[in-house]
Amino acid sequence: MKKSLKGTLDHETLYRKKMGFCVPIRVWGGEIMLEYVKDNLDKFCNETGVFSKEGMQHLIKNIESGNENMTNQLYTIYFLMAWYERWIY
Repeated sequence: MKKSLKGTLDHETLYRKKMGFCVPIRVWGGEIMLEYVKDNLDKFCNETGVFSKEGMQHLIKNIESGNENMTNQLYTIYFLMAWYERWIY
């Protein structure tokens, strides 16, 4: 693929090291994930016994108040809950 772009891109761009990038999770799906977590919180906490409902509510309040540092935790919990609902319930 690099050879096919040889005349289009300069050498420095074409052969630079790989670079990571951040996905704007909060912008793309934050509200959807937050609503899903809130809607399924009671059932998930009661069924699994893994997370405390109070701790999860604290996380939700932090996110709703604009704390962007909690977005990765929301993402992780959202997918854990969705996985659990799909494969365990």
